[in-house]
Amino acid sequence: MITDTTDRMETVRKEKVWQSADTTLVITPLPVTAAAASLLTESDRRHIASLTCDKRRSEQTAWRSIVRRFAGDFPIAYTPAGAPYLQGGGPQIGVSHTDSEAAVILSEWRCAIDIERQDRNFRRIAARFVSPEEASMPCSDTTLFLPILWCAKEALYKFSGRTGLGLIEDLRVLRAEPDAGTLMGAIRSTDGTWREYPMHAFTGGDTVCVWLTDGETAPPPSPQ
Repeated sequence: MITDTTDRMETVRKEKVWQSADTTLVITPLPVTAAAASLLTESDRRHIASLTCDKRRSEQTAWRSIVRRFAGDFPIAYTPAGAPYLQGGGPQIGVSHTDSEAAVILSEWRCAIDIERQDRNFRRIAARFVSPEEASMPCSDTTLFLPILWCAKEALYKFSGRTGLGLIEDLRVLRAEPDAGTLMGAIRSTDGTWREYPMHAFTGGDTVCVWLTDGETAPPPSPQ
């Protein structure tokens, strides 16, 4: 279940945490507290200190502190596609952030997550990521359709572990039920075949979040 841990954990404030047997999902506001930042390793601190942008330092501090709290001090490295991962046997991770929140998923399974603000102007870029089939879905005229579809495509892109994929040509959302928080996504393989993946979505405050794993993880209820 989703819980507000403000009163229970010193290192978080107005944070949403959901946990199942194999997956943990955390959404936390930016900037993080000093107590949360104190969880960072020396390697984390060196990496963050090397960044020249305050926004990037805040984002890195947020998601790394979540990883430290839930997964320990495994070294963080990056794939050739630029995705962070834990070396030495830690869980699979996926990260995303807006200007006000950071989202992290940790799982025994391959996983990915994306979070976006609902008020972003998705109509301006719709031609880049909405296929004719997706535009004809029954829910396509709802307010949350474009934010959820964009998040789904971004999460699928990260999940693929590849670069250069087209948001229309190589990534699809076959079904979407925003009210239920469920989607079915698909990624085109290098051999041209498609593989489908159940996806989960919820909205909270002014953001939309979509994630997926390789495992059969039931979605949490929408946070209030």
